Amino acid sequence: MTQHCACCGRPFEPRPQVPDQAYCSAPDCQRARKRQWQRAKHQSDPDYRINQRAAQQAWSQRNQDYWRNYREDRPEYVQRNREQQRLRDANGADVDLAKMHVCDTNLRVVASKEQVNVMGTIGLLCAMIENQLLTVDDAFKALDRMKLGKRRLPWPEAEKVLNALR
Repeated sequence: MTQHCACCGRPFEPRPQVPDQAYCSAPDCQRARKRQWQRAKHQSDPDYRINQRAAQQAWSQRNQDYWRNYREDRPEYVQRNREQQRLRDANGADVDLAKMHVCDTNLRVVASKEQVNVMGTIGLLCAMIENQLLTVDDAFKALDRMKLGKRRLPWPEAEKVLNALR
């Protein structure tokens, strides 16, 4: 019984052992199948997300010079990146953005277009203190909980900013 591949659309004969096979055996299609499975697993399984994040962090610790070496080996990448940054800077969006994870790229793009001030954790804590929604002591307690949760923040800077608000 011939089926059509969910990736490339070409007809293929599914293996008898896998009656619900949706992807053909082409390497690109198998990569697409794997990506789709990983995406679904990432959304549905919190343990998988935690394990993937831990594996990424461990790899990053083992390969701390990866991006430096990558840029040294690819000057055209560096040049293109600089040109793109100059274009972004030339657009003159008056936006204060905190460093965000890659998954926040869409938020960053929309915020830039709308000229919205997007705050990070430190900015939010300061705003909450200034609006009397949080005391400085409570903010320090929140920072302590974030440290215990292995959150990534510039801790000395956060403490300096909060101390200035005392």
